[in-house]
Amino acid sequence: MPLWPPDSPDGSTNAPSTAGCCAATRWETRTAGRCGCTRPRLRRRARAPLPRRLHAARVHRHAPGLEQLARRLPDVGAGRHRRAVRPRRGAADDPGVRGRLDDLRRQPVRRLPGTGRYHSYLCEEVVPWVDARYRTLPDRDHRAIAGKSSGGLGAMVTSMLRPDLFGAFATHSGDALSEAQYIPHFLRAARDLRAYDGDVFSWWRDFRSRVAFTKEEDLRLLEILAVSACFSPGSDGTPLLPFDPVTGALRPEVWERWLRWDPVRMAPAHADALRSMRAIWIDAGTRDEWFLDLGALAFREAVERAGVPEETVRFELFEAGHIAIEYRHPQALAWLAHRLTP
Repeated sequence: MPLWPPDSPDGSTNAPSTAGCCAATRWETRTAGRCGCTRPRLRRRARAPLPRRLHAARVHRHAPGLEQLARRLPDVGAGRHRRAVRPRRGAADDPGVRGRLDDLRRQPVRRLPGTGRYHSYLCEEVVPWVDARYRTLPDRDHRAIAGKSSGGLGAMVTSMLRPDLFGAFATHSGDALSEAQYIPHFLRAARDLRAYDGDVFSWWRDFRSRVAFTKEEDLRLLEILAVSACFSPGSDGTPLLPFDPVTGALRPEVWERWLRWDPVRMAPAHADALRSMRAIWIDAGTRDEWFLDLGALAFREAVERAGVPEETVRFELFEAGHIAIEYRHPQALAWLAHRLTP
């Protein structure tokens, strides 16, 4: 199974040499190295399963960090060590792909001109770097990946693409069921762009000339432009919108590029990878503003159709929206650690 999508202009698997830049934590940590990482101070020489947590595209300013979340993990057994790492957002930036959307690179899945090399960095550098430096159990049966929102998308997609590396995953309000998630926002974005003569880059120039997020449309247009940089860049990295910015009508050729990376649609082709998972956690808030509760339901059904045993999947819809649900992460990390512990 190829690591890179077939429409990637550059199929190279070479990643920039930034593997040392990640954040890792256990109950006791100390600063280590010039990269600003934290390293576990282990009490015993036991090896442990290791979940990896991916950022959302947008992190709530009051959201707890990984070290705070780690302290909240319930015990999964006396004497059992648990570790988690979080690849630092932006650590894989490569000067060779920097452009005018440099600060929009938030989607943690693909390697394309508009977004950089996050996926190769995660799979080809972070995984071996962590296993070489920490006392992990260095195989896919004891390695998990987790994330929220676009980080949840990264967890789902990466597990399907690289089951040789990851044997479990958790997705919290992860991007899925693209028509429910995106189309309502495309229509609102078309209305927003009337003030900019239907030109998203006219908005972008205005956005960069003033204090960010001082206009109602800023967040919506920024997210659509960022996801376009991920899913539908031109050969030079310029984002191509999947809808007509005047009418909101879908552009089928571009929209199809987005749908290829919808986990609900990917699941049938990656059924073997899903069946190989030791644990799958899926949850979302019932009032999710991007309708990702519907995406969670659709992905759970896709996982069931793929033949994943019911006891492998933990599914829950809980009373909340999309924002400030980081309190869900310790529950999932503890469950994954329990399922992956020998």
